[in-house]
Amino acid sequence: MASITQQIPTLTGGVSQQADELKVPGQVNVADNVLPDITHGLMKRPGGKLIASLSDNSTSSLNSVEKGRWFHYYRDEQEQYIGQVSRDGDVNMWSCSEIWQPNTYQTGTFTYSNGTVQIIISGAHGLTTNDYVDFFSPNSTYPSGKYQVTNSASGGSVNAFTIQLPTGLPFIAGGSAISCSYGKRLFLPGESVPVTYTSSVSSALTSYLTHSNDEDIQTLSVNDTTFFTNRTKVTAMGSQTAPARTNEIFIELDQIKYGAQYAINLFDDTTLTTRNYRN
Repeated sequence: MASITQQIPTLTGGVSQQADELKVPGQVNVADNVLPDITHGLMKRPGGKLIASLSDNSTSSLNSVEKGRWFHYYRDEQEQYIGQVSRDGDVNMWSCSEIWQPNTYQTGTFTYSNGTVQIIISGAHGLTTNDYVDFFSPNSTYPSGKYQVTNSASGGSVNAFTIQLPTGLPFIAGGSAISCSYGKRLFLPGESVPVTYTSSVSSALTSYLTHSNDEDIQTLSVNDTTFFTNRTKVTAMGSQTAPARTNEIFIELDQIKYGAQYAINLFDDTTLTTRNYRN
């Protein structure tokens, strides 16, 4: 068989099962661990990384199950979740990234000595020992960043927490004023996120989400709200009705004159007048 020389401009045509003589230049038989992209060409498939197991929680009710409807909730670059609706209507959620609460701005006093920083603030901070905080200091001498809380006190007359900064920075005596902001780390990647129901509707929600076929549950996330639909449930109207609307009218002006004022008089006259007519 004679050799064939052929120039192929790109390999972004994807995989084709057609015979070789029918393939468009750029199509291939097999594409292992690659992604065809019309902008960047044939790219190497991004690698995966095991973050956490979703079925090894010591609380069995927080573990994923073999059968259930999976869904995802993408809020922004810093906050993403995945969830599962089990066949019995139970909903579990897990974080896909580190979730931090928005930073709280506080003004207080700042003490630094050989790496240890104690921050005393006026209000309760809600931090406990071993929490992580995203700490911001307007003083560039003391670097901002994510630090572990090594000691904490909150409530009463003392509201303080301690973090460990790099050693060797200039010493600051106790009582020096500083304005800082901090945010607590709420969840690690793969960590279970609590799902709570209003007690009055908990049973009804669980019943609605109970299913036997995972495709029966459909989800849609819009902004900060995720909607669930069970295809097997018959749509019905409730017995409650809205109160009757008050009388309304629509007024349309077909033509107007610049600078002119238009008045409308509304009245409700219940007076009855009798008129006689002759044939």
